[in-house]
Amino acid sequence: MKKLCALLLTSALLVSLTGCGGTANTTSAPAASPAASSEASAPAAAATNYPNGTITLYCGFSAGGGSDVICRILAEKLTAKLGQNVIVEDVTGSGGWVLWSQMLENTKPDGYSICMVNTPNYNLGAYDTANPRQYNYDDLDLLCNWVSDYNSIAIRADETRFTDWDSFVEYWKENPLISSASAVGILSDDATLVDRLVNYYGTQVDMVQSNGASDNQALLLSGSTDFFVGNVSEMANGHLNGEYKIICVFAPERDQFINEVPTFYEKTGELMIGDSSRGFAMPKGADPAVRETILTALRECINDPDTMAKMGEIYTPVNFVEGDDYVALMQDRIKAGLEAYGRLDEMK
Repeated sequence: MKKLCALLLTSALLVSLTGCGGTANTTSAPAASPAASSEASAPAAAATNYPNGTITLYCGFSAGGGSDVICRILAEKLTAKLGQNVIVEDVTGSGGWVLWSQMLENTKPDGYSICMVNTPNYNLGAYDTANPRQYNYDDLDLLCNWVSDYNSIAIRADETRFTDWDSFVEYWKENPLISSASAVGILSDDATLVDRLVNYYGTQVDMVQSNGASDNQALLLSGSTDFFVGNVSEMANGHLNGEYKIICVFAPERDQFINEVPTFYEKTGELMIGDSSRGFAMPKGADPAVRETILTALRECINDPDTMAKMGEIYTPVNFVEGDDYVALMQDRIKAGLEAYGRLDEMK
């Protein structure tokens, strides 16, 4: 196993998955709304007058983080659409799994509790070597994906050893490099992408664990690392301001916010996708009419021009998919992660 994989596997034994903007403290638990766990699988009430009360949108990461911010953007739109207050409640801990476990175990499927699900934290939870989860990605009722925040690689703006993707790769083939990854364990989107590149090019890298995107940027700018991987929403502003230079995006096509940056597909002819996606789910068993009301509201509010404009202001790319396409997205990201670490035979 290459040096990267060995280091990350060691790290994975020490930390469990955390998410962007997450903390290790539980701020609150999703009240069984209002059911206890024994009622969680009971059929929801008839939907003739739904909704007729406050709906809670649960976020598994801390207030002010990327997930919380976009949840609040959407909650305002959903309130207007549904005619009832939609409030955001943050339930932090274990990279979102404090929330998701409680949604699975204690929450009634009555339509008054929905949650954001974040990949890869959610869909790869069952494969976390440090703290494997007992649930699979489809144990919640998946509604739709909202955001696919694609990975990109940045170098220092004044870097002289390499200046673009081609020269970066040629240098990397001859010289081991140092990168950073936020402390989210072996199956994080950024760490997984680096290992996929190591496998693809036959290169070597040392990884420095950090607490998130801001630390990754600081490590790069201080000269402690040679490059870093992050998501477009985290990196576009620094790139556009000239703090560092993004040299490749791992998306199906060029990113709308940094359109001058080529994709990995353009450079190699291989479609290597790396991203952190965020969508919505609810406990299984809801009345079909209630589920359709929620899904319709999500679809219309996410695709509303004003919502799209607000997402553009924070460089967050919308990738709305639902139904089988959402399931396929989940499965594709699981396959990519497990394949990178030689664990594809574990896929459920």
